Amino acid sequence: MTETTPSHMRPMTEKERALALALAGCRFLPGSWDKRFAHDMAAKSSVTEKQAFSLVRLAWRYRRQLPPALR
Repeated sequence: MTETTPSHMRPMTEKERALALALAGCRFLPGSWDKRFAHDMAAKSSVTEKQAFSLVRLAWRYRRQLPPALR
């Protein structure tokens, strides 16, 4: 672990990274938590377990806007 990464953070998997980038391109309500979270996750390279779960939950919510390979 690097000194800037807290011990509870772990690197994103390839699938999580692809989901985060795909979600950043979805259409959201302006100013929504979903939009802020998706854009924040697209800019990160490490996540907590809670963030990873939230990313999957958000992908399910916006699954119709995601490419078929990521559904």
